[in-house]
Amino acid sequence: MTQYTTLIALAACIAPAFAADGWLTDLDEAKKKATTENKAVLVEFSGSDWCSYSRNLRKKIMTKPEFLKYAADKFVLVNIDFPRKTKLPEAQAKKNQAWSQEYSVDSFPTVIVLDSDGAAYGGFSGGLPDFASVKAPLDEAFRNMKNSKAAVAIANKLSGDEKILILQQIYNAVPEEYRDSHTALLKNITELDKKDITGLVSKTNRENELKALKQRIQNEIDPEKPAAETLPKIDAILAEPKLPQEGRLALLQLKLQLMLQEASNEEEIDRALGVINDILKVRPELSAQLQQLKKNIQDNKDELLESNKTRKAAQPKAN
Repeated sequence: MTQYTTLIALAACIAPAFAADGWLTDLDEAKKKATTENKAVLVEFSGSDWCSYSRNLRKKIMTKPEFLKYAADKFVLVNIDFPRKTKLPEAQAKKNQAWSQEYSVDSFPTVIVLDSDGAAYGGFSGGLPDFASVKAPLDEAFRNMKNSKAAVAIANKLSGDEKILILQQIYNAVPEEYRDSHTALLKNITELDKKDITGLVSKTNRENELKALKQRIQNEIDPEKPAAETLPKIDAILAEPKLPQEGRLALLQLKLQLMLQEASNEEEIDRALGVINDILKVRPELSAQLQQLKKNIQDNKDELLESNKTRKAAQPKAN
């Protein structure tokens, strides 16, 4: 097993019975308890009343005395459940959904080891057959957490660039799928790194700009609305200077899609194909794929126009 098991996640819920045997149902409370008791947090995302793997993991391993004894001095246990037959209280359901999104959970069961700040260090997903197979990735995650904390303590005794570079090494050792949860470490680095010797300051700024742009696109552009209304908004954003390339690419792809959907003659298809040239400027490494896409569209112009004509004819007339 790799040092860090792939983290995957979805939305889940916790059945009232799962609060027994020392299991909590609120991650925020679990983190507070972990701080007080100097422990890690073990969070289990489950589908209690529909997922057989979740039921088997809990019934055969996670609620057994052997596991509870093992976990007692290491972990505060919390179950975040997503039942389908049982309706959770609305407040609890919203919290569970938010926690699953925070850790990108998209399968059940998913078990993650966190520190008391909520930073993730490892775990596993899917059904495992016995206590030994569960214990191994949890021990590894627990060691990862301890080693990371010890390394940060050493770095904090240093100063200047030496401290910054060691903190960067610690951060870089966290796999991509866990890094979003290590916000405190990243903030520490970027606040110290005034000269951006790590490159993390500029990288973080770019990521924040992209997140803000994605949110803006989501708020301002509705692909379901008429292209005549949507395309000018897309062009207005594309005309802005210093637009993140990833955002530019997403906007160009959406523009191409809308223009092809609205095309009613060959001239309009040709104008849409011009957008592929703009995409090529953003992603030149995709030249072969983009040229093939252009050829496929050109070879199927008649079918595309006929499809658009049929679809538009079926749409209800505006009053």
